[in-house]
Amino acid sequence: MAYTPTNWVTGQTPLSAANLNNIEQGISDLNSNINDLNNDIAEVDAKIVLEQSNITYTNGWTTKYKSGYALLAAYAIRNDASYPIVINQRTDGSYTLFAQNAGNSTQLTQFIWIKK
Repeated sequence: MAYTPTNWVTGQTPLSAANLNNIEQGISDLNSNINDLNNDIAEVDAKIVLEQSNITYTNGWTTKYKSGYALLAAYAIRNDASYPIVINQRTDGSYTLFAQNAGNSTQLTQFIWIKK
């Protein structure tokens, strides 16, 4: 229920049970909304998995797969800087990844997965 605030005017607005109950209901509704948001955040948080591993790239390319998860984002870390990775989902459910300037090397790579 949407909260409708009371327009309090000194000497005109009555300090009544109805006005005080309106405040109480607004606080109660807000508390319920906060609890709902916390539950939603916990539900999403339970689905997200962060993974960090050393990945070997060949000409900048590699393939990654995690059963039951979709890859949301990935980035390589080199020399205290991070670089985004181009992600392409393949028909077999794996992901082809391209790390710019990775060449033929092993890079520490961070992955963000979400449970399907």
